[in-house]
Amino acid sequence: MKNIEERIKKMVDVVLEMAHGNFQAQAEYTGQNDQLDSLAVGINMMIEEIQNGMEQMEKEKNYSKNLLQSTNDAVFILNRQLKIEFANDVAQRLLGYKEKELLDQSFITFLKNKSFFHEHSSNQLQKRSKTNDLIEILLSRYGKEIPAILTFSFRLIENTKINQIICAARDISRLKETEKRLQITKDSFFNIVEKNANGIIFVNNQHMVRYINKSALIYLRTEKKDILNQKFPYPVDNKYQEIEIWLYEEIKGIGEMTVVESDWNREKGYLITIRDVTDRRISIMELKNSLDEKDALLHEIHHRVKNNLQMLLSLNRLSKRYIKDEEARIMLQEMQNRIKSMAISHELLYQSKNFYELSVRNYIEKLLQVQLQTFYLDEEEIKIIYDIDNLFLDMDIMITIGLIVNELSTNSFKYAFPDNFTEEKLFIISLKSSDRRNFIMMIKDNGIGIPEKIDIHSSNTLGMRLVKLLVENQLEGELKLRRKTGTEYIIEFYWKPKIFKQKK
Repeated sequence: MKNIEERIKKMVDVVLEMAHGNFQAQAEYTGQNDQLDSLAVGINMMIEEIQNGMEQMEKEKNYSKNLLQSTNDAVFILNRQLKIEFANDVAQRLLGYKEKELLDQSFITFLKNKSFFHEHSSNQLQKRSKTNDLIEILLSRYGKEIPAILTFSFRLIENTKINQIICAARDISRLKETEKRLQITKDSFFNIVEKNANGIIFVNNQHMVRYINKSALIYLRTEKKDILNQKFPYPVDNKYQEIEIWLYEEIKGIGEMTVVESDWNREKGYLITIRDVTDRRISIMELKNSLDEKDALLHEIHHRVKNNLQMLLSLNRLSKRYIKDEEARIMLQEMQNRIKSMAISHELLYQSKNFYELSVRNYIEKLLQVQLQTFYLDEEEIKIIYDIDNLFLDMDIMITIGLIVNELSTNSFKYAFPDNFTEEKLFIISLKSSDRRNFIMMIKDNGIGIPEKIDIHSSNTLGMRLVKLLVENQLEGELKLRRKTGTEYIIEFYWKPKIFKQKK
């Protein structure tokens, strides 16, 4: 009997140890296969089952903890009194506390809105958690306010009573900062567009107005309510056009309208810009009028110079009648030819619409025609061959070239072809420019040629001295003479005129 009492007492001690959390003790099994041995086996099996269950619970607890630690969100587990039972590493970093400092603290402490849980029932929290629109401000250890999206889930007892609350908080500080910057950018953009001096309009692909700024409303003399969602009054197919705009109440101006494909608030269409170009157009008109006046003045100047030169020619011819000395008469004739070469340039400029440049070929052809008439010749007697680039040069160089052509053609027409010359009489003139700056002029005849004893660089004749001075001083060029098959003058010079162009 005593032995049975001891065995029962030992079993009670094992059960008490197990109640205190010690699962190492085992109920004694005597091998007598009696009822006490059966009870001992049952106790030991229960201890083993509890141990296995607790190990499984520990594994699940560690798994859940690792899962909560691996998330990028701050996670808090709260009890029914809203006190913190667990905070993962992200939550600790977010609030600036260690876990031991957070445990047993009321979660309300870290909410800016202290009446948050009074304002939201558990059902409301669960519903709004699904839509991600539950945004509250969390308070960190250092007083920093942290905007966060909160989501809640609940662990229930017997499907009715709340046992634990799991709260996940996602920091949206960067998102809010980005939204703030975007809003600032958007506000700045709209201020720039809305206050822009240019009219700015957006129309969709159906040409319906979706946006119009203040300047455009003034230019088009309309109200926003009358034009928004209405068809734009001008065609947008042309990328550029000028339109009539309103500047003030009764004053109209000229608007430059440009159209580019664009989109506005995710709608495709056209961005239209209207710029006031009234002042620019007025300036252009004033400049044009000024240039017209200048051209008219130049036209009158060339006309008067031409008339004055014609008067000199008339006086020269009148004086020639009363001079008997043949040498003096020849000198007057040569002077008359030089004046004619200058008069021709002014005559051509007077007849031209362009008062700044002359066609080289037209000028030289006209000059040589006058020379033939002076010597009572025609093109059947002397054949003139022109090899001149289609150049347009300003008046400064043209008068110089004209005087040179006048002197050298005079020499050819007077001395190259004596009465006993039987071959075809040729006079060739060429002017070439390879690069619009360097020129080569060639004047040639197939006559009897200049005698070997005459040196053009030391000649005392007025004509050759004048040619030499014009080439070296005016053109800053070089004069060469070739005596093969008649007389050939080569003049090379560089010229950078005020106005020059080579027409195709």
